[in-house]
Amino acid sequence: MSKPTMKPSSEGRRVSFLLDKANSLCLKDGDACLQMLLNGAYFIKVRPRGHYPRLFRLEPDFSALTWTPTAKHGSVDLKDVHEIRRGRNSPLLMDPDLDVQERYAFSIVHGPEFSFLDMVAENEEEANFWQTVLSFIIHLHKDNVTTPLTEAELTAQVVSYVHDYVCTPRPEIQYLVSRYGNGWYITIQNFRHFLCIEQHHEVSLKKCAKLIQDYEPDPTLKANLHISWKGLAAYLHSPHGNVFNHNKRTVYQDMTQPLCNYFISSSHNSYLSTSQKEGMPSLGAFHRVLIKGSRYIEIDLYEGPKSAPVVRHHKFGNSSLELAPLAKLIAATAFTASEYPLIVRIEHHCSVHQQRKAVEIFNYYLGNMLCEGEHSDMSDVPLPSPEELKRKIILVTKRLSSDLDPRGCDGDGFVSEDDDSFEPPCLADPSRANRTRRRSTLSVDATMSVARHNSWSASLSSWPVSDSRSKSVGVSPAISRPSIPILTAVELSQISCVFSLRSFSSWQFFEPAFSRHLWSFNNELISMLSESNQGVLVQRHQRSVSRVFPSFRHHNDSSNFLPTLAWACGAQCVALNWQTICTEMDVTMSMFSDNGGCGYVLRPSTLNNSTSASLYPSGVTPTEITVKILSGQNLPDPYMSSFPTDVLDPYVKVSIYGAQYDNDVFKTKTCRNCRDNPRWHAHKTFRVRFPDLAQIRFHVLDADSIGSDFIGHCTMPVRCLSTGYRHVELRTPDDTVIKDASLLVHITCNKLSPYSNFGRKTAKKTRKEALLCRLTMIQELDLHFKKYNALLTRAVDLCYPAESVIHELKAACRMSASATILEVVRSLVMYNGFHTDPVCMLRIEDGLFPILTITHPKASDVVESFVTVLNNGMDTIRNCLRGASPLIEEMQTQITETREQWPNVPELVKPLGLKSKYVKKALSSYDWNVGLLEMEISEIKESAHRVKVAMKLLAECFVCEGLAALAEV
Repeated sequence: MSKPTMKPSSEGRRVSFLLDKANSLCLKDGDACLQMLLNGAYFIKVRPRGHYPRLFRLEPDFSALTWTPTAKHGSVDLKDVHEIRRGRNSPLLMDPDLDVQERYAFSIVHGPEFSFLDMVAENEEEANFWQTVLSFIIHLHKDNVTTPLTEAELTAQVVSYVHDYVCTPRPEIQYLVSRYGNGWYITIQNFRHFLCIEQHHEVSLKKCAKLIQDYEPDPTLKANLHISWKGLAAYLHSPHGNVFNHNKRTVYQDMTQPLCNYFISSSHNSYLSTSQKEGMPSLGAFHRVLIKGSRYIEIDLYEGPKSAPVVRHHKFGNSSLELAPLAKLIAATAFTASEYPLIVRIEHHCSVHQQRKAVEIFNYYLGNMLCEGEHSDMSDVPLPSPEELKRKIILVTKRLSSDLDPRGCDGDGFVSEDDDSFEPPCLADPSRANRTRRRSTLSVDATMSVARHNSWSASLSSWPVSDSRSKSVGVSPAISRPSIPILTAVELSQISCVFSLRSFSSWQFFEPAFSRHLWSFNNELISMLSESNQGVLVQRHQRSVSRVFPSFRHHNDSSNFLPTLAWACGAQCVALNWQTICTEMDVTMSMFSDNGGCGYVLRPSTLNNSTSASLYPSGVTPTEITVKILSGQNLPDPYMSSFPTDVLDPYVKVSIYGAQYDNDVFKTKTCRNCRDNPRWHAHKTFRVRFPDLAQIRFHVLDADSIGSDFIGHCTMPVRCLSTGYRHVELRTPDDTVIKDASLLVHITCNKLSPYSNFGRKTAKKTRKEALLCRLTMIQELDLHFKKYNALLTRAVDLCYPAESVIHELKAACRMSASATILEVVRSLVMYNGFHTDPVCMLRIEDGLFPILTITHPKASDVVESFVTVLNNGMDTIRNCLRGASPLIEEMQTQITETREQWPNVPELVKPLGLKSKYVKKALSSYDWNVGLLEMEISEIKESAHRVKVAMKLLAECFVCEGLAALAEV
């Protein structure tokens, strides 16, 4: 629907509190607001034969709402108004062919026949303002039916209300008070409904009373257990209203799985305080990363002048740090931020004598904290879990080969890609591919033998890359890496009891026999390999642990790369330069703010269990996230500004960082010359296919003629978002909370079917048609998956009718599917003529199922229709809630049976002699089918929960609104 052209008129003015002060009316007091109500504003008036722009205004005595131009006398007597109904909740507005945004529309229900006056505002805040004021005036008329107020009294109360409640710094919160209360306050019962409906937070009345006592400033309202807009604002800006789910601030994930099943918070060049070129090793750098929660740090040991090794950078080693003070610091701060194991990667470039000295230092300072035990290279021995290694420090270095003399040196001892000086030949300049590298050779201890690493032959020739890619990057099948003799002391080798260091060379090292190695990739290499082999990477990372670090060729200034691609490939330790403040570090810190900030985050089951992870992973339920940016509070001066400023032109940038197909960004309009309480009322819907990897970033900027200045930001995992009205704490670039600075947002998260159209031109399928298993071309498997189809059909037949009953109840009240239960019951009160006596008797069966019986002879037809639909649909709802648990158990049994009976699907495919593309399709179909059942289990649980909450709310609202009396048991 196109917006009307606003006519320049001295008597009618367009109202907008937020968009552009040059073109809008800024209402600073009640008198200005009153004048605006009398002058009027333009709305779209929706009629059956069309929709037309009209100028709406209030009569001076507040008796009627009129509009012009009109052929007849266009007015509505406010004394005859029953309800102000928000959104598209009238027969005309519910027409799907009508292009009207839900938040811009509202209806005035009036007259003895409950006629609808449908109006559409130009923006959301204008719609909220008129709904708030009209609702208050209607309440005044209803509360004074017996002794009507005089025009002067009515005017005084309207002006006072508008001044004290509407023209507040927070009109968006006052709108909630008007919607859930009477305009002045919200009762404790309706506050509980607000928490349940909007915040999705089920609380008891006792808990609601405690919240009101904590946050309501007015002692009179507090005593009566009512909450005003000030109390509601205080609640929304408290920890209870934080956008970060408070349940995720503690360790809640299973910590007993192998280490390879977790993302691990990792730092690169942990000893540097600034950039690699200019930075010096410092204890402060180690202290910072440990305090911030890093569970993986790096130490580069070089020959020291005092018979003990020192820590320095291999490229720019102008200064160094002694090892003993560093070991003492690690002992003191290793478990300050988290009790889970700290991995210390040691890359040694010093003599055997000083390696032994390093072992002595570690044993002296770290002592019992060191992880001890026999190193195992056996594939059938799983890696230990974080829970098993609590408060343990895992030292990781190169190990001696098991077939060497224990007095010998490591056959794998060489200066590797791990030290960031090596670049795979396929990524380096072709002219340098066969160039001999010059290395300084360390002195050889008399008791140690020399061993060299085998040539890096066929490093990428065994990697299944496409021919075109091989040509473009210059992959040669006969590239070899020069052998460099670097020795490893037996003592240093023996302290590495969990992992042994390895750099990536070919797929043979990812075989099960090498699962106890800590592999290294640079970000360029993993980016290249993931283009056509991401699924293979995911499979290998189910048994192995790898570290991805910034390529020295492109990140020698200590810049970082976005870690989401490496995470999507399954890499556990994505090590970034923590000394660099950047968006990439924000995303990393966001990921590990989950699970209590312990530094270990359980990877999605798709990465841990799938047989063949594709670009669009099976078994992952996509999520649709609607973010509405409402307002900002107490915004500070731009970061690092040279002088304070009273003028800000803020705007908000919302970004999604995730798998390569999920990245998205949205920017609001700029709010000119507004500092303390800017209001945007802008929204954006993001569709995220892989929500477990996605991070959302709120970034507040100050628009300037030469660029945008940083004001504050907040980044968090999508799976940690709390829905409803929430505040977002703003932080500085170094992640320090800015006192009192925040955004007020509204978040909605809806799980979608994986068959949802994400930009693809596909035919629409019904849910039952879409929930079908795919053929794997393995006969015994396909016969087994036929059982899945039967279970999926039962799930649809169980849940869909129950949720349809809820929609039918709303339709019986002439409400849309978006209406809340409270709005539905209030509409029934309206249709019933606002009788003070209950018209129904409510009986609760089995402590949950409401059964209504009409007891009043004057119950309206709408109430009778509603009661009939509810009672007829109660059997359907009862079957859904009672049948959900057995069906879920049966589905879980089938999944367990599938995984136990066919644990190794690739071995089943090999004898069939299928082409590679069909093998890939068979593995993908297997994952798809199992994931389909897992997704449906989640959908059944959520559907049953929604129905259960709706039934509880329905019973409570009937009693609270006086529509029903509770039957005695």
